[in-house]
Amino acid sequence: MDTYKRLARLFKVLAHPVRLRILYALQNGDQYVDHLCLTLGRRQANISQHLAVLRQAGLVTACREGNRVRYCLPGKKVIQLLSSLSTVPRQAPVPKSQTVWVRCHCPRCQQLRAQAMRITILVTASDCGHRLQITVAWADEGQICLSIAGSCTAALNLGEALPPLDLVAELNKPLNETQVYTLAPDYLCRPSCPVPNALMETLQAVSRLAAPSASRVTFASEAANLPKG
Repeated sequence: MDTYKRLARLFKVLAHPVRLRILYALQNGDQYVDHLCLTLGRRQANISQHLAVLRQAGLVTACREGNRVRYCLPGKKVIQLLSSLSTVPRQAPVPKSQTVWVRCHCPRCQQLRAQAMRITILVTASDCGHRLQITVAWADEGQICLSIAGSCTAALNLGEALPPLDLVAELNKPLNETQVYTLAPDYLCRPSCPVPNALMETLQAVSRLAAPSASRVTFASEAANLPKG
């Protein structure tokens, strides 16, 4: 097969938006099939079909791990090819795709959840001197619980009133419509209390699995011994 026929065959394989999205997703690292399904919002049969076409063209490789299959790009040539197509508009990542690990059960996402559950935030209110600790707990698929410990009874009551929070939904809402800011006035003693901001920053930190570079709260690697009330 001459060069032009091989190129025509390659471009035919690439002439599908789902296949391009798969390749761009794998550009960030190898992924399991179920993770790709959640990232792209497609059924497994559909993703598997496109992956088979990409494998046949040599654009992806597969590694079986028990009953799971992990896919990756075979080398730098595919990344270079994607870079050469960078003038093609790419779909902007949405928060749901950035937090697939919250709902995905692949081994890598389970490790990310364990990492998220170790996030601890320490808050010291400058005007009242109360010290608080916010910790994260796993609730259900796509949901987390925020717990508050420390010296402020009002903040403790707010923590007990908070239901499990849908991480993606909360971060997509206007601030005044979030569960945190809806409940805060019923429990906190003043509008300037830093607790609601700290709770939302906790959600942001969990979604990124990292502390923000600038924050009014302190991120701690281990829990501090704070008074319970």
